[in-house]
Amino acid sequence: FDAPDIFSFTDNVDELYTKYRATIQHKLLDQAFVPSDVVVDFTSGTKPMSTALALAAIDLNLNQLNYVAGDRDEKGRPITGTERAIPLRPQAIQLRTHLQRFKSLFDRYQYGAARQIISLIREEHLHAKARDQVNLYDALARFYDAWDRFDLDAAVEAKDGIDMDAAGEHLRDSFEEKVYYQRDWPGRLRAQSHSFNRFLDLVENANRRAQGGAYNDAMMRLYRAFEYLAQWQLATDYGLDTSDLDVSQLPEDLREKYEKY
Repeated sequence: FDAPDIFSFTDNVDELYTKYRATIQHKLLDQAFVPSDVVVDFTSGTKPMSTALALAAIDLNLNQLNYVAGDRDEKGRPITGTERAIPLRPQAIQLRTHLQRFKSLFDRYQYGAARQIISLIREEHLHAKARDQVNLYDALARFYDAWDRFDLDAAVEAKDGIDMDAAGEHLRDSFEEKVYYQRDWPGRLRAQSHSFNRFLDLVENANRRAQGGAYNDAMMRLYRAFEYLAQWQLATDYGLDTSDLDVSQLPEDLREKYEKY
């Protein structure tokens, strides 16, 4: 290693955090180490120093923070031999933060942005339970993102990755019934070239766009919904497919006008 950095004492947590973070980045992470290699012990030092070091470790997503605790005698002095290391994993804190951001975006129907959060999480080293949960969230985001873009084939494919057994108990209780009800809808829509359900799907899609403030997109989807409603009625009531109309059945004075379409 290089010679240790030495700087004047300060009780300013912001200054200490900036210095510690830069030192860890330069002397460890910019060399041969990755965050999962680094363990930080913040037992010694003043409270501002320990706070700043812990904040730097969390921000850099280091593997582990250690604090050495022990029993104390009646005068408050540590008793030799009772020391024990208490670990804290910043990655668990980062994971919770990322998942909160994911849920916030997901609840606002921003499924594409939610998937980007999953991409960030996948760069970290996750234990098996967390990995299963992240895979579930990714499958949910892929499913609803594809459905929201009317890519029914991709939505049908994504639904196979939805395993609610990997969800936490709270998520299962609040979400499982809805997911199992909705997961087959893209397949049904794909199988029905003309159905009232497709009209409802377009209207609900427009509603989600409006709730997200994308009013122009919402209006375009509503326009398409009512256009589709007319197509559905023509197909249902008259057996007419607007993509393949026989203009010869029109009155002669209208044929030339509609032949170009």
